Amino acid sequence: MRALTLGTVLVLLLSGCVRRVVLTPPTNTLSDPPPGMVNVSVQSEDGQQWQVRTASERCVTPCTAQVSDAETLRLMNKNDDRILVPALAVEAPNTQHVMLVAEGTHTGEQANGIVFTTLGGMALVTGITLTAVGCSNTAERGGMCTAGLITGGVALPLTAFAIWLIVDAQPKAHVIPIYKSDSKITVAATPLGIVGTF
Repeated sequence: MRALTLGTVLVLLLSGCVRRVVLTPPTNTLSDPPPGMVNVSVQSEDGQQWQVRTASERCVTPCTAQVSDAETLRLMNKNDDRILVPALAVEAPNTQHVMLVAEGTHTGEQANGIVFTTLGGMALVTGITLTAVGCSNTAERGGMCTAGLITGGVALPLTAFAIWLIVDAQPKAHVIPIYKSDSKITVAATPLGIVGTF
């Protein structure tokens, strides 16, 4: 049982499914921006510093910028990861305060995706070839047809998952709206669920 639990934890860590949690800023420090503007608290998910650029402001994480809700934010870190965050009004409608969590490239997840895409792609090509040759004459090469179908059936989901790993490893930004109220209650929807102070 212990080996199963350790194996599950290892698979989750290697797949990139487990992330650190960034807490929302205290609500008593939030002041309301002018109409049509949004206060954006920019944080780094992995501790790297990101340069944040807007039309009128520049800062380095962790920082807070006041931007138009239709403005595009540009983020860049020292590894040359770049993120464009278009119109915050789409990601966080009807709020004046937003937390933006920047996440750099996950090199381990990307390397796993590249390796398994290569292996899965080779197996998929082999499966297609075996299926085409074997199924053309099942009386003489029925075993080859079966082997090709099995190989292709295993390789296709592996390759699809590996491609998803490559895409998921790319730099991204999570936009988390922060809703403020006078009753000292703050609620924020995060990628991991709903957090807040009550």
